[in-house]
Amino acid sequence: MNVKTDAPTIAAPDTRLRWMIIGIIIWVILQLPRLIAIPLIQDVLAGIESPAWMFPAILDIVVAAAAPFVAFGAVNDRKA
Repeated sequence: MNVKTDAPTIAAPDTRLRWMIIGIIIWVILQLPRLIAIPLIQDVLAGIESPAWMFPAILDIVVAAAAPFVAFGAVNDRKA
């Protein structure tokens, strides 16, 4: 019953997982420039910029601050 087929092989789950982790790490590294929002928050608090910029700036800081922890978790996750 062993029939040889010419069907394309599907990548191993480990390979797909590795590429997914690499993609997440690249995405996380691209989030770090969001820390540029710190001067914007300072300008809002000083009254130079509109207070409407405060929420997006704080959101940028939260995402950028969480990025290294996400990268660390993605690299060191050994459940498989």
